[in-house]
Amino acid sequence: MTYFTRFRQVVCAAAVLGASALPAAAITDTKFTYSTEQTGFLTISPMDFAPDGSNSAANPWFVSWTGMSLTGDGCFETGVNLPQGARITEIRVWYRKKVYFHFLSTKLVDGSSTNIALKSVPGDGTTERRSFGAAPEAETIVDNRSRMYGLGICVAPGETFHGARIIYKYTSAGD
Repeated sequence: MTYFTRFRQVVCAAAVLGASALPAAAITDTKFTYSTEQTGFLTISPMDFAPDGSNSAANPWFVSWTGMSLTGDGCFETGVNLPQGARITEIRVWYRKKVYFHFLSTKLVDGSSTNIALKSVPGDGTTERRSFGAAPEAETIVDNRSRMYGLGICVAPGETFHGARIIYKYTSAGD
C-alpha cells in the first residue's frame, strides 16, 4: 500500500467520522415567509364543477375533456382553496356567448356568505372565446380557519364556460 493510498483512506475516515459527529439539522419551521409579496395563480377547470342542485342536474349539460368546456342549462359550483393569508386581486373567467359568475366566502360557524366578486356578462351575438377579469368588491384576505370559498357559474343552452383563474398575492407558503 502506497503512502498516497493510505493517506486518502485516513482522510476519508476522518471526514465520515467528522460528519457523523455533527448534529442532524432539519427544517422544522412550519411558517415559510417571503420578504417580498409573490403572485399566485389558481386555475379552475370546467371539470371541477358540479350541478348546484337537482334542477341543473336534470337539464342537459356536458363537460368536454378535450375542449375543456362546460355547456348546458343551469348553474354549477366548486369549492376553492387558497393559501392562508393570501390577498385576492382578480378573478378571470373564460366563456363563449355569455355567462354569470359568483365568487363568495362563507363563515363556517353560521353559514353566512359574503360576495367577493360577481358579474353577469350579457351576450352580444358573438361565438368567439372571450374572457373578463373582476376585482373583489372589497379587499379580501383568505381566512381558511373561519371561512370556506366557492365559485359558481351559470350558463344557458348554447353558452359555454371554459374555466377561471384566481390571481392572488401572498407572503407565506403554507396554511
